[in-house]
Amino acid sequence: MTKEAKTGKASLGDAILSRILQSGERVFMRADFSDLGSYRQIGYALGRLVKQEKLVSIGYGFYSPAEISTLSGRIVPCRGITTLGRDALQKLGFELCPTRAEIAYNEGRSTQVPTGRCIGVRTNKRITRRIAYNGARIYYERHPVA
Repeated sequence: MTKEAKTGKASLGDAILSRILQSGERVFMRADFSDLGSYRQIGYALGRLVKQEKLVSIGYGFYSPAEISTLSGRIVPCRGITTLGRDALQKLGFELCPTRAEIAYNEGRSTQVPTGRCIGVRTNKRITRRIAYNGARIYYERHPVA
């Protein structure tokens, strides 16, 4: 009999996973669960959920629900890295905008289709967060705020 079954309490990992499933969001930060325990406890619980393949780490402090890929049978994030990168940047409070390549393509000045791995961000600050999974990394194109 597990400790949780004896006491009737759910573990912190179960509480985190329950909140993730109920929210419908695709990207989570450790701070989203700060009301459930200490910084260290939450980090440990998130790490266990990653090891149990219920979550995928997509960057320092960023997590996404995991799925099994129908193509490879491997554990992958619930959405593409570009979508998750956009969600993560919005969670950090950045304003997103089109990149120069997207603008050129949409205006017909280029036939080169943008990959989507570069995300336009309207900010004067440097972005140091690295968002990546399995070799696919998000790059940022800063557009200064006037």
